[in-house]
Amino acid sequence: MNFTLPDDSSKELIVAIEASIAAAEISKKYFNGSFEVSIKDDMTPVTEVDIECEKVIKKILLSSFPDYGFFGEETAQKNKDADFLWLVDPIDGTKSFVRGYPFFSTQIALMYKGKVILGVSNGTMFLFTVISALPNAISAAFPVIFLFRRSISMRWLSVPPEIRL
Repeated sequence: MNFTLPDDSSKELIVAIEASIAAAEISKKYFNGSFEVSIKDDMTPVTEVDIECEKVIKKILLSSFPDYGFFGEETAQKNKDADFLWLVDPIDGTKSFVRGYPFFSTQIALMYKGKVILGVSNGTMFLFTVISALPNAISAAFPVIFLFRRSISMRWLSVPPEIRL
């Protein structure tokens, strides 16, 4: 990682960020390149890149949290009735990705008993990651965090209690 997280950051946060970065590296490799596109039953596109990214995310998340469930947009679900459930869209904005527009991202969320407690959005081509979570889900001090990667600026944002998730 090219940034420093609070010392009390949860393992879930760290692993979700690592998974989002791994997927971003894959999608950048294929961006504006050649890849297969097919149409799903719901008439939306899916690429071989979506599937490759989701497989990598799934491997990273479940190797660290084997008892957690996994619900991805492109691959088979695992243990979706678990108390902790990862929700993944490997390339949110597949239509943009297919057309060569940089407006896509990797989305990873973690639910606990049906409530989203953590979310990581990696804006691949814009070199930023946004993290949002309930207090204490990622760090006692930082319930909402915004950070830039690969630049000299990085901002941590702590949201006032009255507007927290």
